[in-house]
Amino acid sequence: DHDGAARDLEQAIATYRDLDNHGNLANALNQYAAVIRSAGDLGRAVSLYREALELARGIQQPDEEAIALEGIGEIYLRQRQLVDGAGHLRRAREIYQRLGMPEARQITARLAEVGLPD
Repeated sequence: DHDGAARDLEQAIATYRDLDNHGNLANALNQYAAVIRSAGDLGRAVSLYREALELARGIQQPDEEAIALEGIGEIYLRQRQLVDGAGHLRRAREIYQRLGMPEARQITARLAEVGLPD
């Protein structure tokens, strides 16, 4: 359930903050942002994704960086901020491609779906 997942992730975030474990914290923040986004709190979700993005960049964890960029991009698309949304998605796709991750193809399809192909 949504509330249970949110509580579990809040606990994990608090623990990783206490441990100063930035890698797991970035991951937990991205997961929590996705839960919050699905609940419709887009402003809070963007804030969480941005925190995850900053952490991921700081510790050079590109997979978490891409996840955060993708999340922010999807929120911007939902808010009809198409240029910003597409920019974030394209940066995420570049990282996914560099890492050889299949999410790159999904983003290409998503951009085409919203009428913003390359």
